Amino acid sequence: MRRAKGFEWILLAAVLVVPAIMFARWKAELKSSAAAATKPARVSAAPMPAPVAPRKLEPAPKPPEPAPIPVGPPSEPVLLAMRDPMVSPIDRIAMNPPKAPAPEPEFIPPPPPPPRIDAGIRLEGVITAEDQARRAIVNGTVLEVGGTVKGAKVLRIDADGVLFGKGGKSFKKRLGD
Repeated sequence: MRRAKGFEWILLAAVLVVPAIMFARWKAELKSSAAAATKPARVSAAPMPAPVAPRKLEPAPKPPEPAPIPVGPPSEPVLLAMRDPMVSPIDRIAMNPPKAPAPEPEFIPPPPPPPRIDAGIRLEGVITAEDQARRAIVNGTVLEVGGTVKGAKVLRIDADGVLFGKGGKSFKKRLGD
């Protein structure tokens, strides 16, 4: 079945005419806006404002100093930028062998921590009696306030522990520690 050729021509004409009309409208609007922009502006008859006294101009700030250009052998990135294209990377390594790594510093262990002030002192018990002063059993020895064991002096005896003093410092040992 064959279609009518008239319909195809009408469709083709519509496809070509519609963009042409749109282009013509756009061009006319463009010309009218350009003409409006070139018209001289209307000047009002209002009086002109009083002249303003000229301001004193200050000199412009100076631009910052440029960075100094390094003097001496070029650094590695500069060498790469100035590299001779005729020298292969292998030849370049042969001409500039890599530097040997720096030897690792000798390991020196940190000094051992000082011994604890309460080292070797073990509280084994506390004896309390109503008619007597409290006593403590330390390292198997019964001590009263003022007694010493391993260089530590008993300063106070409580029901739950003993306060010792050694070398100007004090520490408390509790039962069960």
